[in-house]
Amino acid sequence: YLEGCCADTLMRCFDAPKYTEKRLNSEREALDRELGSKNDSYLIRRCIQNCVRLMEKRGDSAEAVDAWLAQYRMVPFGRKMMIERCRRAGRWAEAVALLKEALNQKEDPLGSEAYYHLQLKDAYAALGWTDEYLSELWEIVTEIAPANMDVYREYRTLFEPENWIAERERLFAALPRYADVAALYADEEMYDRLLERALAQHGTYLLKQYENVLVKRYPEQVLGKYADEIKAEARTAADRSIYRAWVATLKHIRKIPGGEAVVDEIVKAWRAQYSRRRAMMEELDQL
Repeated sequence: YLEGCCADTLMRCFDAPKYTEKRLNSEREALDRELGSKNDSYLIRRCIQNCVRLMEKRGDSAEAVDAWLAQYRMVPFGRKMMIERCRRAGRWAEAVALLKEALNQKEDPLGSEAYYHLQLKDAYAALGWTDEYLSELWEIVTEIAPANMDVYREYRTLFEPENWIAERERLFAALPRYADVAALYADEEMYDRLLERALAQHGTYLLKQYENVLVKRYPEQVLGKYADEIKAEARTAADRSIYRAWVATLKHIRKIPGGEAVVDEIVKAWRAQYSRRRAMMEELDQL
């Protein structure tokens, strides 16, 4: 860490062209020393980045910089910089080879697996490799980053409307159980399935997230879910802050069509069942 800080200070203080060669040699020596014991660290990343910057400042050609970086192809950060340079230069076939290499290196500490798959997907698209592009999109949206909205929408654009419905069902069936399929239901305006998922979930997090679209179509079911959840919570005594939160929820329920009657029924039942909870009764008075 100290060596890195000192090197950064030198980079700032000796930025004049006359120091470029000495600084470049210093960065390369520091890089080789660090690579003797590990293949990734803050110092390694900084040295590689600085070497590229100094070579470009010195006027080295892009080919020369690429050739130098190629020495560090098996160093995660070196490979990542190579990928980025290939992308910027439109050398997509080279980018594909490097990305596949990165994905095979399971111990690669840079970026997530999803990051490399997303880059690979873009490279296939740029090359016009349709089959590989479709396959990569499918793998991302069903396995690597399940239900990723951006990739899902990108995948959808590849199908005609009359063919999409069947493909969509195939995709839904392939998603893991933990995938955020609710977001996809909302995007597809499949509100019946969205409601079913919100009602099946414990708590009201999902219901609140999509209340605006659900309450217009299913006010009774939304009210029922809110009522069931808050009644279940009230079975256990709590402190005043929790009672206050319940009252806030009741106020929210009252704003839903038909909510006044639901709230009146709940409050009446609570006053009869929990009359000994003084703090709770006091908070109910705020209604």
